Amino acid sequence: MPATWVAYGVDGNHDGFADPFDPADAIPSTARMLCADGAGTPRRSWIRRAHNPATDYAVAVMEVAKGYSKKSPGA
Repeated sequence: MPATWVAYGVDGNHDGFADPFDPADAIPSTARMLCADGAGTPRRSWIRRAHNPATDYAVAVMEVAKGYSKKSPGA
């Protein structure tokens, strides 16, 4: 989505170019967008309003996120 990239895209690896196909740029850009959408706030309903309002999808995403939060840095 070009408009989304314009709004949230960042040059995460500081190479002078914000590339949506480079994970070093895409990952922090996604984090920026999710934070703007309310991720990390006490209420978890933000994900239902995000890109796919289906409850099953929201539950699945939150279950995957729990797995990431249990991993230690560098694991």
